Amino acid sequence: MNELIAISRSGALEKRDFDKSPVPLAIYPDLTKRKGTIFLVNKHIDLEILFFTNGKLKIHLDNDTFVAGAGDIVVVNPDVLHNIIPLTESVTYDCIVIERAFLENQGLSLKSMHIKEIIKDQSAFQFITNIKDTLMVNNQGYYVAKINKYLIELTVFLLENHARYKDTPSNTDNGLVAVENSIKYINKHLSEQFSLDDIAEYVGYSKFYFCRQFKTTTGYTLATYVNMQRIKYAHTLLTEGEENVSEVAAKCGFKSVSYFSTTYKKYVGYNPSTKKGMQKNSRSQKGIDYT
Repeated sequence: MNELIAISRSGALEKRDFDKSPVPLAIYPDLTKRKGTIFLVNKHIDLEILFFTNGKLKIHLDNDTFVAGAGDIVVVNPDVLHNIIPLTESVTYDCIVIERAFLENQGLSLKSMHIKEIIKDQSAFQFITNIKDTLMVNNQGYYVAKINKYLIELTVFLLENHARYKDTPSNTDNGLVAVENSIKYINKHLSEQFSLDDIAEYVGYSKFYFCRQFKTTTGYTLATYVNMQRIKYAHTLLTEGEENVSEVAAKCGFKSVSYFSTTYKKYVGYNPSTKKGMQKNSRSQKGIDYT
């Protein structure tokens, strides 16, 4: 069964609310994702660092594609479109997102610097370990100060040892903007019928150039990405809403319930009617997670 990863339907921009946290980071330790997991393309203004402990994956960062595995640190610089595709049966990793505003307040601006995407460095790994260990024992009165210290030290270390000045913007940046705008268009019009011609006209590029740019940036064809986004939305509706399968299919832009069911099963692992039945059953069985 594939696992669906949530992303805001408002566009490709992923947002985090750091105001609710005592420390300027979000951490997701020991994440395990299976081959076939749907990762929708997104970007954010903060610095994201992934440390992989098991498996192998392909990661798309703007126009570049990298292969990473156990022992690799992957850096997602701010404002970079990104997604990952597991190549092995599963991948396991830690994810740390450091608030950009916090770094800038420490004089660590990333506006002109670009940290290397793939890093093999035991010292950087030790900083990540220190952050995880300190968060595990957060009953110390000074743990916030220690976390801030480690975040600063990690970022300074990366900037000093694994960074370069950003290149001058090129024409490829326009292609990235086109991809980002197309994702926003898709998210906004999920319930409607639209074609490649519609999207190409919206972003202002020929169909041939746009399709090539979209595949380069996301790792998916346009048709595959649209289906994944629609199935992700359908999964949410079936989980949280009251609509039946036919209504969900229509709301997610599928003209045929049969095609919707086939596509849903392809990405999720079971029929949408099965998911709906799970939801009805779960209302009378609290504490059981059917997602």
